[in-house]
Amino acid sequence: GGPYTYHNDVWKFTFLKSGSFEVAEVQTYGEQEPQERAQSHAWIKADALYVYGGSHAHSTLNDLWCLDLNSKQWTQICYDGILDAPKTVALSPRNFRVTAPRTPCYYDAEAEQLIVIYYGELTDIQREYIKYRGNLKQFTKQMMNALQEREKAKTTKQTPSSNKTDEEEENVEQKNKMMMRKKGVIGLMKNKAQCTIFTLDMKEKMWDVKRNKNVTLAEQQQVPNTLIGTTRLMRVGKFLVQMGGGYNNGNINYMKHLYMLKIPCSIWNVERLIWIGHLKTNAEKGNTSVFNQ
Repeated sequence: GGPYTYHNDVWKFTFLKSGSFEVAEVQTYGEQEPQERAQSHAWIKADALYVYGGSHAHSTLNDLWCLDLNSKQWTQICYDGILDAPKTVALSPRNFRVTAPRTPCYYDAEAEQLIVIYYGELTDIQREYIKYRGNLKQFTKQMMNALQEREKAKTTKQTPSSNKTDEEEENVEQKNKMMMRKKGVIGLMKNKAQCTIFTLDMKEKMWDVKRNKNVTLAEQQQVPNTLIGTTRLMRVGKFLVQMGGGYNNGNINYMKHLYMLKIPCSIWNVERLIWIGHLKTNAEKGNTSVFNQ
């Protein structure tokens, strides 16, 4: 489906040596099937077709489905671990049928992991995990200790010390609210535009979250933001390449740079492009394509 209509049907394209191709719908069976959607990411591994995310009329999606190409049956893959998939975003349907943009995704067949470049808010657990710089064992231990302490507090009677803890938590919440007010709308927009790398280990079915922390201003400028206007990723050697889509934003300056994500380290680098053009013919002089500018 997409970008303005939503479907869950499957079609098979057979490319012939003559240069033509044949198209046929794949009939699926079973009680389970993914929700109708658009702008999803799909890939094939062995005899299975995988479909991740996308969006429907009211929300973005972060689920993962697998279609067995032999039995033609759908199965939803459930995630393990304490870290969840990227948050979904509620959408407001409009009469002019505006849909959510496609989330940049890439399946790394060598590492057997799905890489998702996400711009938006994180859950509380994901934000806390980033503070531990990706140390999943240490973070899990800390979370388990916190859950145990919380369960103990429920089973025991409140003491003056526990009341003090509640007061401290209330003070922290008030401070956070004041900080959010000081931050203002612009600060909130900047936080939502931060780039976060999500990786899904297809063997363990577990998500990992990475974001550049404690970096210099120059390194911060190498991280792409939502303004580059492209959702396509290309694998070039050890890098995932994302080129700015200035044409979609009406700003050609975004076409000058190439954003490169080194995997599996998840470190961004930006390279300036040198375009090689050609002289316009008389027929092309009236063409205002971005590549002719």
